[in-house]
Amino acid sequence: MGEQRKRYNEEFKKQTVKFLQEQTKSFGELAEELDIPKSTLHQWMGQYRELKNEPVASVDRVRELEAELKEARRQLQERQDQLADREEELAILKSSAHLQQTKERRFQFMKEHRSAFRLEKMCITLQVSRSGYYKWLGAKNQCTGSP
Repeated sequence: MGEQRKRYNEEFKKQTVKFLQEQTKSFGELAEELDIPKSTLHQWMGQYRELKNEPVASVDRVRELEAELKEARRQLQERQDQLADREEELAILKSSAHLQQTKERRFQFMKEHRSAFRLEKMCITLQVSRSGYYKWLGAKNQCTGSP
């Protein structure tokens, strides 16, 4: 199926035309930077020819908007990280629901799923200590003679 057509609001179109009219950037540079066909820029130039004497957005405003965008992206990444953590916790709980009775069973689950989940996240989710897990693991290895 074809790509969905991009839509641009009037303010964006007007600002782009103003940049072009003020010779801030060439058609080619702006088209490449904004990923807009040159023909579209030419069309907008014809459409908004009357903007010739209106001032271009200030550099300060552009920097302000870039800073807002950067902050929004940072917050989005933070939320995505939180979501990944919660998904991991849910996967651990779903996989271990039948094991919640004893610490022995929880530790056994942790040993079996060490490659699938982070130890720290399993300890938190299953409400056991890391030191308790290692103590159990050491005792288990002594009993079986495993290294």
